[in-house]
Parts: sequence; C-alpha cells; structure tokens
Amino acid sequence: MRTASFVLMGLKYDPKFVEKLMGKNVLELSSTYQALMKEGLEKGIELGREQGRELGLEQGLEQGKEQALRASLLRIGEKRLRKPTETVLATLENVREPALLEQLLDKVLEAESWDELLAA
Repeated sequence: MRTASFVLMGLKYDPKFVEKLMGKNVLELSSTYQALMKEGLEKGIELGREQGRELGLEQGLEQGKEQALRASLLRIGEKRLRKPTETVLATLENVREPALLEQLLDKVLEAESWDELLAA
C-alpha cells in the first residue's frame, strides 16, 4: 500500500514533497521493483556490450582501410617517386581520413615528386 500511495502521490504532488512525506526509496523496498531494476540493468549491460563490439569492429575496419591505403600509397609512390623522406613518412602517418588517402593514391601516378603530391 505504501508503494502504491507513493506512486499515486507522484501524479499530483511535487517529487520533493512526496519524498519528504513518504520517505526516500519507497519503491526500492518492493521485490517487484528490484526484479525490474535487475532485468533492466542486465539488458543495459548486454546492449552496452553489443554497441561496444559494433563500435570496435567499425573502428577496426576503418583503421584497416586507412593502413591498407597508406601502404599502397607508399608502395606505388616509392616505385614512381623514389623513397620517401622521414618528413613525407611523418606527414602521411598523420593523414587519418581514408578519403584523403584515396585522393593521394589517385594522384600518385601523375605527381613528379612527393612534395608535389602532398601539396595537392
């Protein structure tokens, strides 16, 4: 009855007033409430794990694509433009967007030097 009163009072009165009158955590005394909270927590944890796995997979695929594009760019660039300097390597290592690496890869066959390629 106390829990029902607590819930029904919440429909009409301010939460602080209800808490002052009835006391705090009335619902937590209910075994049904505790079971619902436990179930909600378990579902929340499982959803968090799923989302974490999906995010990790997505990030891993993105990093793999980035690394493959950079490796291809360096391989083709070394054959066409000679061995890259440490500065060029550092610059390419800082490129994190696969779209930009794809653009550089498209232009590497037209460039006459690493400087020309990276200036584009």
